[in-house]
Amino acid sequence: MGWYSLFMKNNESEVNALGINKVEESTSTHKTRIEKVTVLALLESQYKGNNISDLEFIAGGEGSQAYSFEVIQEQFVIRINKNSPKGFEKDQYAFSEFAPFGIPIPEVIKVGQVDNGYHFAITKKVEGQIVNDLSKAQHE
Repeated sequence: MGWYSLFMKNNESEVNALGINKVEESTSTHKTRIEKVTVLALLESQYKGNNISDLEFIAGGEGSQAYSFEVIQEQFVIRINKNSPKGFEKDQYAFSEFAPFGIPIPEVIKVGQVDNGYHFAITKKVEGQIVNDLSKAQHE
């Protein structure tokens, strides 16, 4: 079964046609939640012949659902949203313009679109803390 079939298989009322659950623990009003099995199928379609391992949900974020994963001993993150690829394209720009100065911005490996209009970005994983998780003292 391909990733698109997995996106289409769940017909529960709180899940839309893509198998994307709109219920999320975030306070965001437009965040989506992608089931792990669906993300794995999408990744397998992107990394044909390579073993996807350590697929883990990443909490947080305003609009995209994120998972970290590993392929051939390299760590990545996939983010999927229903809005637009523009944020992911801005990430590509930020990496190209600011990473050379030592700012830890993840390299965007691929930006793509799922058949029903959802967008995804695969980036290299960068270690660090999420800015919104920092205390006020850490911000200063």
